[in-house]
Amino acid sequence: MVTIREIRADDAATFLNLLARVAEETQFMLLEPGERQITVEDQRQKIRTILSKDNQTIFVAENDNDLIGYLAAIGGDFKRNRHRAHIVIGILQAFIDQKIGTKLFTEFRKMDEPPCRSSFRTYRDGSQRKGNKAL
Repeated sequence: MVTIREIRADDAATFLNLLARVAEETQFMLLEPGERQITVEDQRQKIRTILSKDNQTIFVAENDNDLIGYLAAIGGDFKRNRHRAHIVIGILQAFIDQKIGTKLFTEFRKMDEPPCRSSFRTYRDGSQRKGNKAL
């Protein structure tokens, strides 16, 4: 059974493994396979830093004690962009079409103060809409 939860500092090693596996399976991530050069301790500290900020978080999808997907929301560092966030989502190929992405976004939206607020939506066909208007 897949569970969605906020990442913990002690997830650093398994999270790094997930990032590497996702990079191997797709061409759509920013970093290429093997390009991420970070130690487990550095990743642990990075997670702590993210969790210490009120406009940043990472949710992970877990199946049988293995991380299978994640959604990272990294809010801006300045007054003028604190309300905006970069959203990155990665899910292992074996778990595609099981609504893992939907579950991650649902958990993200449950936050009391999400890192960003937006009425824009991106659809599978690549189109974007604000409300009911196409952009």
